[in-house]
Amino acid sequence: MGLDFRDVLPQCVLKGIVRAYADSNDDEITFWFGREGDVIVSMRSYVENKTKMNWIILIIAGLFEVGFTTCLGKAKAATGMDAFWWYGGFVVSLTLSMLLLIKATQTIPLGTGYAVWTGIGAVGTAIIGILIFKDPATFWRLFFMTTLIASIVGLKMVSH
Repeated sequence: MGLDFRDVLPQCVLKGIVRAYADSNDDEITFWFGREGDVIVSMRSYVENKTKMNWIILIIAGLFEVGFTTCLGKAKAATGMDAFWWYGGFVVSLTLSMLLLIKATQTIPLGTGYAVWTGIGAVGTAIIGILIFKDPATFWRLFFMTTLIASIVGLKMVSH
């Protein structure tokens, strides 16, 4: 995972967690944190929950990537104040997409996160192109979008 004891400890101290226990099992150490009377949570479950949330954040970042490419396409076709608003949407979507990507890759491996992010953006943009910009929906285009989706799912399945 992307987090270790040194990453979690300062957060635990800030939250007032005063007890830490170590448990060794199969050459792996689990750290348990808690306050008096609290349910004690393992660092492993903390990291796993954080990683699950970051996968959701990564998907949202990919959708904002689709948003900024859509805004770019619409701005290209617009004139005057309409183009200004589309370019504004492009900047906002781009910024949010990048910030969410940064957040997601705190626990997701960078290579995997970036590949999934660009894959979501590529497939989403191709679908928007077909539905909104009237791009052709040929067999090969749909076939390769399907293989790209399968690759994204495969990356998620083999990532730890």
